[in-house]
Amino acid sequence: MPPWSGVDTIVDKKVMREAAEAYLKYLWSSEGQRLIAKHYFRPSLAAILQESRGEFPELKLPTVKQTAGDWANAQKKHFSDGGIFDQIYSK
Repeated sequence: MPPWSGVDTIVDKKVMREAAEAYLKYLWSSEGQRLIAKHYFRPSLAAILQESRGEFPELKLPTVKQTAGDWANAQKKHFSDGGIFDQIYSK
């Protein structure tokens, strides 16, 4: 799914909250998810993903428990000083 973020203070200051909320509502609708799939982003709604099953291979992702034990260990492993993020970012 395409990334989206909004900063409340900016959205409110620019009087764009209504448009931003309408965009998000559409993005998560069935119609919006179909449009997302049409443009080669993996839809988040299970029913739409099922409709597009030939386009997107099944993902077999490990759980946090399988890879790090728990969220505290995952945070430490990936984001502590010298962690995996630092190692990747420094290359």
